[in-house]
Amino acid sequence: MVTTHHREDGMIRIVPGLGTRAVDRVSNDYPILISPKRPNLLVNTLVEERVKYSPRFMDVINTETGMIETR
Repeated sequence: MVTTHHREDGMIRIVPGLGTRAVDRVSNDYPILISPKRPNLLVNTLVEERVKYSPRFMDVINTETGMIETR
C-alpha cells in the first residue's frame, strides 16, 4: 500500500534543547522534519543533505546564570 503525504497532514519540527529554534527559525540551523502519517518518510534522502540540514546548535538554560544560551 502506498500512501502519499498531503499538506494538511502537517509536519513536526524537532530540535534539540528548549525547542526555541523550532519556532524562531535561524538561518544557519535546521530542525528535523517528521511527517506524522509517514514517520519513515525522508525529507533529505542523500547523506550529504542529511548532514547539511541537521541541527547544529541548541538553546539551553545555563543553570549558573539562569540565562538562555546557544550551544
